[in-house]
Amino acid sequence: MEENQKRVREKYPLYRYSETAFKDVEATEYYRTRRYHPVNSGDTFDDGRYFVHQKLGYGSYATVWIAGDVKSTIKVKKASASTENIEDDLEIQRMKEVETSHAENFPNGPRYFVHLLNCLTVVGPNGSHSCLMMELLGPSLDNVLQAFEYNKQTLRPATILRSSRQLLDAIDSAHQAGFFHGDISYSNVAFTCKTALWNDDDAELFTTMMNNDSPHLVEHPIWPGWKENTCEEIRLIDWADALPVGSAVTRLAQPRRMRAPESFSRDILDYRQDFWQAGCVIYALFFQVKPFSFRWSKGSTDLIQTQIKMLGPLPLAWHGNWEELRLENPIEPPYWNDDMPFSPSLLMTDNFEPRRRAIIDASEANSASEDWYYETDEHTEHDYEGLKCLLDVMKGLFKFDLEIRMSASKAISVIDDAWIDHRKAMMQEMDKIED
Repeated sequence: MEENQKRVREKYPLYRYSETAFKDVEATEYYRTRRYHPVNSGDTFDDGRYFVHQKLGYGSYATVWIAGDVKSTIKVKKASASTENIEDDLEIQRMKEVETSHAENFPNGPRYFVHLLNCLTVVGPNGSHSCLMMELLGPSLDNVLQAFEYNKQTLRPATILRSSRQLLDAIDSAHQAGFFHGDISYSNVAFTCKTALWNDDDAELFTTMMNNDSPHLVEHPIWPGWKENTCEEIRLIDWADALPVGSAVTRLAQPRRMRAPESFSRDILDYRQDFWQAGCVIYALFFQVKPFSFRWSKGSTDLIQTQIKMLGPLPLAWHGNWEELRLENPIEPPYWNDDMPFSPSLLMTDNFEPRRRAIIDASEANSASEDWYYETDEHTEHDYEGLKCLLDVMKGLFKFDLEIRMSASKAISVIDDAWIDHRKAMMQEMDKIED
């Protein structure tokens, strides 16, 4: 296995991790009654229709495997997250309804949410498991950010703008279908892997690395063959926590650092959580760091203070709630008050233009690099200028006041008014000619 890891790292320098080219496997105790179904490479599902090749990953509710014709995946949910009747699975229902709504409203339009191909139930030693067959995707945004940080690379301006708009489109499509995602995160935004699938040499990415004691405990690669390319798109994945747009709940499953401020100050949460979390993802695409870091020992108080330092004061109506929260969870000064100083090194508005210049400088410096090629052309300056609109987008999505927080559709219009994806349009025209 070590030799295989070395060969992949040498062939794909983008993911040249010293020790983390492959993720750890899940714990063996996950495979017990009502938990994971033991899947092994070489297994088949649906009477041989889907052949299991390689594990892609695992999470709290499922394991995910490359299956079928190596262009699809199978998500095998743990028994406790499955339903006796596959049609009663809420995740499957949400995905089907979003798909149907999109097909009716945008029959020829692009789709930026993961495509459900089929679903079935498998019964095993640990119970009955819902299985979702979906399109094969590449690395998550989380994986890409880690890789680019490790290799000291910068996402291309067009990639930042294109991915931001596509994410907003996916959210808007879901809302038009009557649902909000509720758990948008860096791990639930994934890139397609069209380039890797076009290259037959990348078959080694799916080489199985077995654990001799437990065959279903298979280490999985973090897509070392993925390359930044105009053809790659994003997909919003994991719809297990999606809810009707009209829902008002008291709790949502979400990473703590992505929690919107109203989750600490209000009794109910709604679809506008999606807009805040979209802002977090777009911020990460642009700055290549995640916003709103905090000290775990200080919890929510420290997180809100970070949000204040980056975005500005809370609305006056929130001051009472904030003071109560601060007294319950004391933190060291300076905490929020009328005279709170805002450091230029923390405010997003102060940091935006220096970061945009850094992206431009990195693109120019790497335009002739053998390791990282950026296609400077007649659209390059348009891309550089287009980045400016993302400040207004993030400021709108990061509004503390829910009543004026920018919607996905409005954010899309802000981008469309400032930027045209000329390269994507050219590629689509070429595809039409070839067809």
